[in-house]
Amino acid sequence: MPPGTVRSREEQWRAIQGRLREILSRYGRNTPQSDYCLIAEDSGTYEQKVLVFFRDVVTPELLEAIENSLFGYSRKWRVLMLAANKDGTEVTPPTGLKVSSIGLEVLPPEEISPEEDRDTRALYASLEQLLGARGTSNAFGEGDYWIVDDSWVPRSHKVCIFNIEFLTPQLVEEVQQLLKQNFPACVVWFQIEVVEPGVPIPLPGIRVFADRIEQDWDRDNMRSLFKDRFLW
Repeated sequence: MPPGTVRSREEQWRAIQGRLREILSRYGRNTPQSDYCLIAEDSGTYEQKVLVFFRDVVTPELLEAIENSLFGYSRKWRVLMLAANKDGTEVTPPTGLKVSSIGLEVLPPEEISPEEDRDTRALYASLEQLLGARGTSNAFGEGDYWIVDDSWVPRSHKVCIFNIEFLTPQLVEEVQQLLKQNFPACVVWFQIEVVEPGVPIPLPGIRVFADRIEQDWDRDNMRSLFKDRFLW
């Protein structure tokens, strides 16, 4: 916004919405029940909500970009990066981050029941055992996969895939069998984060439930990028 320009709150909100939409699309998937979802309704306040479905998508780079996008507008503006339930509703009470042009504020953490905590921890251990027997785990993208070890959504885990050939239909079937037998209320989300020239990061992946498998990727695009290494 040019120096000396005064805009109404509504005009600022529309401009900030546009910036946030571009930023969120650049760093992930800005659609309901994917990475995060920008709430389009004007609340009439100086707050803008973004529902977040997986904590690890909120990277330092994303937060810095959001913080920078608020410069030049009223210092009252806050972007609320709020944890969301699987059905797209806000976690109650609200938990997440409040971003302003001058920094971050952590909102109260979500309370997880002992049962949810037990299931989430047990699922992590079982996944690590299953995947570790078939590939190499590495947090820095130098292996086949990495299980993100914290999530805003209980009874779920995200697995980053660094080697596209590791993610086979057989592996996904084994993960689904694990859920059916021991964790029927849980979900495992595989996200594609293959570091190769010309390959965007991240790419949509696949979500595994006990009773179904939801493929979020564009198969034609995946085959174009990875050729016969994409096994679906």
